Amino acid sequence: MDAPVKRIFIITLIIIRQIILGLLISVLLLALPAAGLKLLNEIYPNSMVAILTAGPTTWLDGLFMLFNVLWFPAFLAVWIFRHSARLQKMGVKNKPAVWSAGIVLPMVFYAIVFVSPSSLLQLLKPIIVTPFVFYIPLFIAMLTIPAYLVFRSVIWPRNVVQPAEPVVINEFHRRVSRVLSIVIIVGIAIYLVSLLIGSLGKFSKADTETQVAKIHATRLMLDDVLGVNLPPDPGVEADKTIQGIDANKNGIRDDVELAIFKAYPNSAKTRAVLLQYALALQTEFNQPSVNTEIVIAAVQEEDRAYICVGDILSREDSDKYFREVDVLRAFVKNLQLNTPERKSLRTSFYKQIGSYNSLDRKCDIDYSRLPD
Repeated sequence: MDAPVKRIFIITLIIIRQIILGLLISVLLLALPAAGLKLLNEIYPNSMVAILTAGPTTWLDGLFMLFNVLWFPAFLAVWIFRHSARLQKMGVKNKPAVWSAGIVLPMVFYAIVFVSPSSLLQLLKPIIVTPFVFYIPLFIAMLTIPAYLVFRSVIWPRNVVQPAEPVVINEFHRRVSRVLSIVIIVGIAIYLVSLLIGSLGKFSKADTETQVAKIHATRLMLDDVLGVNLPPDPGVEADKTIQGIDANKNGIRDDVELAIFKAYPNSAKTRAVLLQYALALQTEFNQPSVNTEIVIAAVQEEDRAYICVGDILSREDSDKYFREVDVLRAFVKNLQLNTPERKSLRTSFYKQIGSYNSLDRKCDIDYSRLPD
């Protein structure tokens, strides 16, 4: 395959991929915001705007991309103008120029972008947002034009646009009225349900904010690290419920807390970071209700504790560092997720995750002041 042909083929695939991904993401962002944001992050984790970063390298590539974007609206504009003019001659009231302008305007936008001084560098931007600035006007036109022709008693059997016979008009209007009635009723029902859901969301907003604030305010105490108030061994009671036993009310499951002290009796620094990690993991199991905001808050605290575990280890030997930090994290995680029910709950918990930023702070305890 020749280089120019190969380049054009690759650009065509890129455009198709961008359009498909853009449409998928736009639908997900409206229907399932958390899933849409997650897909955005997976496709391009460093930006929430630029979905893809492939653009034209020459004017030939740019012209080809512009042609791919504009050929369909140009064809549609000509078709609309032609048949609209025919209908006008038949006595059907309509304005061909108005219909065509609705399709031509997005094309003008692309043309302006293309001939701008920075066109070669900026051409990618309208391609990225194609589903939002190009397809939406087309979708609107495809819906409004047939609706207009219906109400003007126009039919188009076998792609021939013409005024309809009176009998056909009556039957057609009867069917259209039935469909429109169903659509209106369903639309009103969806609107009322959305209002109800929105009001419920507003009602629980204060509770969510309180819960999120409580998650971020939860801290490991120095007395917990020093073992001032160690709990008794819960025995078989530890695994009878998903939350387990927390007799000393410090937010850490008692069996996990005792296992950490047993494994590291002579290292307060190690206990400090492991207990904080255990506390963060247990927080996910202790929430009375769960939504995206609450999950994000809990995961932010888990990330903070996860990073803190590695802070007590030397990084001079990177291989040794990663081996040791993996052992420490796995030790706590295996203790915390020691039953199928707990693993299942954590999986369900993470399904409601959304996009989030990491917290600045890391460790609850200043381990540099600890003796060992």
